[in-house]
Amino acid sequence: LNKTCELITEKNQCISWTNPADLFVQNYYYDFPLFEVRLFLGKKSTQFLFADFNATKGLTVDEDGIGRAIAPNFIHSLDSAHAAHIITTFAHQQPSDGNIPIASVHDSFATYATHIKKIQKVIRETFVHIHSQNQLEILKSQVEQRFGIQAPPLPSMGKLDINSVLASKFFFY
Repeated sequence: LNKTCELITEKNQCISWTNPADLFVQNYYYDFPLFEVRLFLGKKSTQFLFADFNATKGLTVDEDGIGRAIAPNFIHSLDSAHAAHIITTFAHQQPSDGNIPIASVHDSFATYATHIKKIQKVIRETFVHIHSQNQLEILKSQVEQRFGIQAPPLPSMGKLDINSVLASKFFFY
């Protein structure tokens, strides 16, 4: 991921992709100009530096920021897609009375006790659905098309049978 970002930042651009929930994601890191504010209280002063996020022209890409952020941001985009798939799949399985008994905070879900088995099944099935496809391969294809680059080869796949998640007792409990 870092080498791919290096190729893109050479063009003074930030990497972007579409996650499995069809949401456009931008790993948007620029070196914004800084300005200083100095506060005085009696004989003491304190200096603060602020980034001018309103600046829009002549910005350069923050290569270090993009490099540090790409892996966690890519994983977060997959996690958010999984959450979206869980909620929409679970909602479509409910009666059409408008009452969808689900609550979500980050990557935790709550529902009525009578729906626990249903939500656990949905969580597993949507996870398998997303990760049955090689998400790194999809990302590579997207950035090669979007940015006109040749991304480095992908690492080899491990031996995990993603379908084993379907029978895992503690995958999401």
